Amino acid sequence: MSVIVRMRHERYFSQISGIFLRIVGIGCVYLIIIELCCINIFFEIKKIIIIMNLKSFLKFEIDYVDGELIELQINGSNCYYKGETNIYVTDSSLINFSKQLIDFPKYEKNIFYELGEKNSKFSYFSINFYPADSLSHIGVQVIMETEVGLREEDKCKTQFEILVEPNAIDEFIKAITQIANKKSGFAILYGNDNRL
Repeated sequence: MSVIVRMRHERYFSQISGIFLRIVGIGCVYLIIIELCCINIFFEIKKIIIIMNLKSFLKFEIDYVDGELIELQINGSNCYYKGETNIYVTDSSLINFSKQLIDFPKYEKNIFYELGEKNSKFSYFSINFYPADSLSHIGVQVIMETEVGLREEDKCKTQFEILVEPNAIDEFIKAITQIANKKSGFAILYGNDNRL
């Protein structure tokens, strides 16, 4: 009798330990998945924190690429107003834009660049660079419009100015050229109220 009881205990113990090992194994897999998700979430939060700490800025980020055609997500703020739009552009258009900005405002007093058609049903973006004051600050006038949804009233529009320093434009030029060539990444034009 004691042998039968002992065999039952051993059988139950091996069944319980097998179930426990399966649970632990599945738990480890879940822990690994959770850890990978946390790492991805950490990097996304880090990107959000960087953007949240910015005061005035303009950001170009490549959202989608199809050959030479790039969907560009543009967002920016001057602390009081902010906006975001997605618009299509070619990589050559971005490179030509960055070339226009080289040595600004040495040769040109005003540089204007636009994507899309203003007051249409589609997205629109324009940027205008001009000397803002005698302290070498450069004014950047930004206009953004979103695509119309179901109704004309769905269209969102914003317009604001960012003041930047010449070295911020130099860094922006490098970043635009890099994202146009790599067809990935982002370029940020920092306002002069950012001290990174």
